[in-house]
Amino acid sequence: MPTRLPFTLWLYVLTDLWKLVGLTTGVLVTVIAFAAAIKPLADGKLGPEDTLQFMFMAMVPMLQYALPFAACFGATLAYHRLATDNELTAVHAGGVSHRAMLIPAVLSGLLLAGVLLTLSNSVIPRFLKGMATLVAEDAAKIIVNHVQRGESIKMGNTYIFADRVERLGPDELSGAYDRLWLSGLLVVRTNDKEEIESQGSASSAAVWLKRTNVMRGPSGPIAGSSGKPMTEVIIKPSNSVGLGSAMRGASSDMVMSFLVPNPLSDNVKFLSFSELRALRAHPESIDRVDKSKRTLALMLAERITLDEINDALRRTGEAKFLDPFKQPVLLRASGLRPTRREGKRDAAVFQILPPTTGNRKIVVETTLPSGKGQPQLAEGGFIRLPTSANPERGATTVTMQLLRVYAEKIGPDGEVDSPDESGAGRGELEQRLLPDLSYTGEEAPKILGKSTADVETLADQRMATKPGDQTVLAAQVADLHEQVGDLFREVLSKEQERYAMSIACLVMVLVGSVMAMRLREALPLTVYLWAFFPALACVLAISGGQQLTHGKGLIGLPVLWAGVGALGAFAIAEFVRLCKH
Repeated sequence: MPTRLPFTLWLYVLTDLWKLVGLTTGVLVTVIAFAAAIKPLADGKLGPEDTLQFMFMAMVPMLQYALPFAACFGATLAYHRLATDNELTAVHAGGVSHRAMLIPAVLSGLLLAGVLLTLSNSVIPRFLKGMATLVAEDAAKIIVNHVQRGESIKMGNTYIFADRVERLGPDELSGAYDRLWLSGLLVVRTNDKEEIESQGSASSAAVWLKRTNVMRGPSGPIAGSSGKPMTEVIIKPSNSVGLGSAMRGASSDMVMSFLVPNPLSDNVKFLSFSELRALRAHPESIDRVDKSKRTLALMLAERITLDEINDALRRTGEAKFLDPFKQPVLLRASGLRPTRREGKRDAAVFQILPPTTGNRKIVVETTLPSGKGQPQLAEGGFIRLPTSANPERGATTVTMQLLRVYAEKIGPDGEVDSPDESGAGRGELEQRLLPDLSYTGEEAPKILGKSTADVETLADQRMATKPGDQTVLAAQVADLHEQVGDLFREVLSKEQERYAMSIACLVMVLVGSVMAMRLREALPLTVYLWAFFPALACVLAISGGQQLTHGKGLIGLPVLWAGVGALGAFAIAEFVRLCKH
């Protein structure tokens, strides 16, 4: 290398190289962005104006793949022109080595790698969100499209059917961004095995759609919720007639509320580098983990609620509940006892033990519309937990099953008739169910707002201290561990993929430059193909390694980085051959 650095020559090469890189990048991202817009345009999700907006937004994310290949192509053409015009021969005769001539390519590669790393870790996720938001169907579109096609709407374990739908638009007074009117409503609720638990119907229903960042349950906002953007769908049927808990009674005051997650909240590719790091401390920010965590928290809350009910009955002989309409329900008994089914403990059914004094009857006092209590005496009873944990209801509810019930009759004036000595004035039922009762304890609701790590710790402690609950909690604990582990592997794979693509951009520039200098007699396209195919293999290795890391963990990282290493080794080997000749 000469004593004086060839700054003028470097500037000349840099100018030519960046001119070609800029032109190639512009052409590539335009073509790729147009190709990305074709499908949503054909599906009718984008109009003419939205298509142009979508294309402009897509250009930035497409740089992650277009920029490395454009840089490789630009470097190939720039250095090949220098070689074919004998400029490289001239400068080499003047004492400028091939290594010195690669300095512009190295500087360009480093700069492009830094730009690509910055884009992929902060800028590209924002544009990806914008693209997905532009084509994503909101909850209103989903409901309208399903009803018009005669399909059911699935929200959690609930299926909703309707004959007709009409869109009413936003309502500023209620804060709804859209409103719908449904006619011929049918609601079917299933368990985890897709078996029907309950069903109900209504002649019509009003639907409000609101955007919220707070998880809500029947009792209001859930403390400590992850605050992800969601849509709250509120359905108020009219003249409803139902069975079980799908639509209880025939009341126009019955309201069903569902939470529809944002379609962007469950994909880590929409997250920046800082947001990816934050997931390790708060994995519940991803909806699938949050749902699994809330399911386990709800199961823990149910076990603690049963303990509280049993303790209250043994200590005071009373336990207080609230029915779905927030009316008090009072149970008088002596405690709870586990039941067995087919020789095994039934974790969802507990027998209510009658009082040990007095008439030894279980007493349940409900509240009449007049505000007075109506006592009911039962010879036996059970507390039943839901057959499936619905994490979106946000509260622990139980069903009280009373056997051989004597209920006080109500007179025409709304007063309770006093029975005579023979028992006249009382009505007898073989069985009565009081569904969706929420216990008024304070400990269980706190669990729903805890972090994933705290819920896992509480579950492990519960299984250690009460082995009988292990059969109930173990499967859900394993599911939560798997969801968290899968998320952490995905975060690791995405971070490493972004780093690898940035380094690959630098190596591709060097490969293109070296191959152009070595194959000076070949056509430009032939030279570029010698650089393109190894670069393509590198990108495929990075993509395959990312998927393997997501699925298997650290074992995929060598595959992910092997492509970059092999491409770098190829560049070094070709440079050595160049120097020898």
